[in-house]
Amino acid sequence: MNFLKKLSNADSLVAFLILECLAITGFALGGINTVFYVIGILLSIFTVFLVYNRFSKNEAKSLLLFMGLMLLISIFISFGNLLRNAYGATNVLVLLAINAFLFMGIALRRFKSFAPETILLTIGSALALLTLVSMIYSWTQYGFFYALQYKDTPIYFYNAELFNITKEGFWLQGFAFKETSIASTGVFGVLESCFLLGLFYVSPKRDKIKFSLFLVIGLIGLIYLITIPNLIALAFLIPVAFVGVIYRFLKGKKYTGRIVFYGILGIAVLCFIFFIFAFINAKGGNAFSSFVASNRILNRIFNANGWMHNVNPVLGGISKSAGQLFFGLDNSYANEEIIKTNTKMFEIEAIKEGGLLAFIFIIAFIVTCVFIIRSYLKRSNDSDSTKIIVLGILVSFFVYSTFNYDSFPLIHDSGNYISFFRSPLTLVMLALLGYVYTPILLKDGEEYGKEPSLKKEEVTKKTPVHDYDFGDDDL
Repeated sequence: MNFLKKLSNADSLVAFLILECLAITGFALGGINTVFYVIGILLSIFTVFLVYNRFSKNEAKSLLLFMGLMLLISIFISFGNLLRNAYGATNVLVLLAINAFLFMGIALRRFKSFAPETILLTIGSALALLTLVSMIYSWTQYGFFYALQYKDTPIYFYNAELFNITKEGFWLQGFAFKETSIASTGVFGVLESCFLLGLFYVSPKRDKIKFSLFLVIGLIGLIYLITIPNLIALAFLIPVAFVGVIYRFLKGKKYTGRIVFYGILGIAVLCFIFFIFAFINAKGGNAFSSFVASNRILNRIFNANGWMHNVNPVLGGISKSAGQLFFGLDNSYANEEIIKTNTKMFEIEAIKEGGLLAFIFIIAFIVTCVFIIRSYLKRSNDSDSTKIIVLGILVSFFVYSTFNYDSFPLIHDSGNYISFFRSPLTLVMLALLGYVYTPILLKDGEEYGKEPSLKKEEVTKKTPVHDYDFGDDDL
């Protein structure tokens, strides 16, 4: 009992350690993912003892749903056919780390006097520092606007192979700079640019430090994208701006939140239905695939376009056997070409690794996250600047990873497949998503565990900006 009492006074220390873990993971210091896994797992175990009594029984279902879905995803991703033999015992660490980072984010909100902006500035500063160092080195090697300078003669030879210089740049990988695709590094610039959204809610006079930090982090990301220029990544700032406009000008207005919320769910349902038909078509040998091939419009939608051209081989590959259907592609010579196909969608890459069930659990998790983010925006007392940056980061990371994810980022390294859920950046984003977590399976106005170790008088003396608020805002 004395040990547990001591732990209850260790909030600041553990919060600091978690933030340090997120910082070095976001910066990918050392480039050894196993180290990040171990640190995250150990911190998460220690954190469980610290916050276990700050969860109430009425939120157990919500927590079980949120973390249970991620546990199922991590099982299939960690022990699927594609990477199971390649990583061996490390797969156990991957399984634990994915869930550990998610839980650390959940736990941070349960710490006493934890400032919400701290996690944003920690993550943002780490990503901005990594981008700044890599950007300066790339300037020295390629010059400014090199994607435009070399657009007429982009091809060069390396080890008797052809490469496109306009699609690469130098990026710090551990302690060395390596030629890396700008598709994989562009997400850093997009995420950092989201901090510019917070400037709408921070006064440069009353809060100069916060305003300056948001501005610097945002500008580093934006300058990185512009000085290449990475036009595709810049296009992903459009949904970020859309999120900012929706939140800034339509927040609190009648029915706005419901329209946006159900609109997102509607899109998700349509995408899932499309996937079912795409899977049937990719499997081939059936009436539907024959009908699609004979119809000009449907053939264009399901076959003759850049996205489906890469997705169909994966969907067709897993349908060859029950083992591949439920546990992912076998890492065999027969599947070599399919495995090396860059689908640009993290969901489809997850199918490669963990099969159809991994995909279904990911979709269920995404839908759950929509409800959780809605609950966070409605109930949290976080500042508007924090909410809009968190929302922008999570939305842009999801959209970018869905349409422009690069599973082979290292240009000159053969066989450099990078699993989405094993990436340090994804682990950091899971922690941020965990921080957003609020129970969703509760009745309106129903309260839940909030630091029961504090006396009621002590809570009222503290500024309640870090507690949850059960307001009736439309969002």
